[in-house]
Amino acid sequence: SSAELLEALLRAAPTDDGVALELARTRLITARVRYMADSAMDEVARLNAAGLTLLEGVLRRQPDNAIARLWHWSARVYQAEGDVQDTKFTQAVQQLEQLAAEAPAQRDDPQFPDYRLRVEADIQRIIGDAYYYGEKKRESLAAYQRMVAVLERGMREKGDEPALGVALAHGLWNVAYMQAELDQGE
Repeated sequence: SSAELLEALLRAAPTDDGVALELARTRLITARVRYMADSAMDEVARLNAAGLTLLEGVLRRQPDNAIARLWHWSARVYQAEGDVQDTKFTQAVQQLEQLAAEAPAQRDDPQFPDYRLRVEADIQRIIGDAYYYGEKKRESLAAYQRMVAVLERGMREKGDEPALGVALAHGLWNVAYMQAELDQGE
C-alpha cells in the first residue's frame, strides 16, 4: 500500500518532511474513508492520531509550512468529531468553535483547492451533530445553516467543485431535516 511505502521511506529518512507530510495526509484521508464507510471509531482515532503526530513533527521543524498547518488544523477538527461520538458534546463544541476561528488563516493545499472550505463546513456540521445529540435542536439547526452558508460561499469562490456540491446537498438535507423536526414550514 502507499502507506507502507511511505512508512519505509520515512524509516530510511526520518527527517524528510515531504514524506512525513504525505504519510500524514494518507493517514488522515484513510481515517475519513473509514469513518464514512464503517464508522470503525477506534481505527479512525488511531489513524487520526498518527497523522497528527507526524504533522506536529513537521511543524516543529517547519512552523511556516502552510500545507502542514492546514492538515494539522483539519486533524484537530476530526479529533473533535470523535468527542461527539463519545458524547463529550460541550468539550467538542468549545474545541470546534476555536477551530472555526482559525479557519480564515488556513491556506488551501494546491492538490485539494476546496479542502479548507470543506473542513470549515464540517466544523459547523459536527457542531450541529453535537447539539442534535445533546437535544438542542434550535442550536443544531443554526449550525447546519452556517454549514450551508460556508458551502454556498465556497461555490461562489471556487466555482463548480464537485466535492463542495456534494457537501452542500448534505448540508441542505440536514437543514430540512431539522426544520421538519422543529415544525418550521414546508
